Amino acid sequence: MMSLTKPVKNMLKIEKCHLWRCGRVSGVGQVSVLACRGVMKSQRRIAGCNRTDVDVKLSAEPVICAPVGNNLSRRLAAATLTCTVLGLSTQEAGRAENGPLPRACAAREYEGSEPPGVVPYTDPAGRFRLVRPCGWTTVTSLLPGSSVLASFYNPEEPGAETLAVYQAPAPAPVLETRQLGSAQDVAAGLANVAPNGLVIEARGLSHGGRDYILAHVQFGGNTAGMFGAAREFRVITVAGDVQYTLRLTTTRYRYLAFSQVRELMSRVAETFEVLA
Repeated sequence: MMSLTKPVKNMLKIEKCHLWRCGRVSGVGQVSVLACRGVMKSQRRIAGCNRTDVDVKLSAEPVICAPVGNNLSRRLAAATLTCTVLGLSTQEAGRAENGPLPRACAAREYEGSEPPGVVPYTDPAGRFRLVRPCGWTTVTSLLPGSSVLASFYNPEEPGAETLAVYQAPAPAPVLETRQLGSAQDVAAGLANVAPNGLVIEARGLSHGGRDYILAHVQFGGNTAGMFGAAREFRVITVAGDVQYTLRLTTTRYRYLAFSQVRELMSRVAETFEVLA
């Protein structure tokens, strides 16, 4: 099959690039493709696409590609897409039009927060506290007595970006967090629920004399479903005979594409504190 793209070398500098936003293509959906450096000079026109000139900081991690030839629509309909934008497929790029925070988030809501974009939240029943991303919707339909103590989601990325805190009986005979095993063991156990799970980070935390385990894992597209590869944070602690867990999710694309998403995810996870 003819390749859709040819790669452009990464440079640790600001590059002038063309961002092509293309209309819906049969079997693919809306697509965004980035063309940088010498490749973009030959891409004065692509049928069915609008071009925006942008400045892009190319780092060592992203893989930047550009379309080859002008008949982009016909090639995008192919079963296999080889172009990657920020290391991900063009299908994923087409879903990344939303910014790091929902449009409903007003700057005054998080004025002075660190990082910008988080707002404090304390459980009304006094069981825990944390910071959550500004503009995320609070789920109000939780059943009384449910194991889920609180739930939030990004209204512009429903199902993909979520935050939940829940409780469950600690596995016997566990009475302390350290009895769950090392942070690496807990993270590996989480990653192993899927054949393509990957541990990104595993470490311990401490708040108010209580120990926590932070696990950051990645699940591939076959496991994560319609959202493509996913990043998931879990923060776990044991208080008495109860295990409390924070679960925070986003897509791999958004995590890599937006530094603010990375900062928000880390901050939310690190501030989770059980008060019970």
